[in-house]
Amino acid sequence: MERVKYNRVEVSHGNTAKKFPVYEIYLDGVIITKVSSENEALEMVSRWQKNYR
Repeated sequence: MERVKYNRVEVSHGNTAKKFPVYEIYLDGVIITKVSSENEALEMVSRWQKNYR
């Protein structure tokens, strides 16, 4: 099983109906951070996979 992965979710801010993408980064199934761009998510996952094998 991969220890580090990310998932895209849609969230709304305040009373707005518009949804924004957020990328949740998981380590062993626990959310450890959230970022707003997929490029950031991919970079973090790549970096953390090297450390947590």
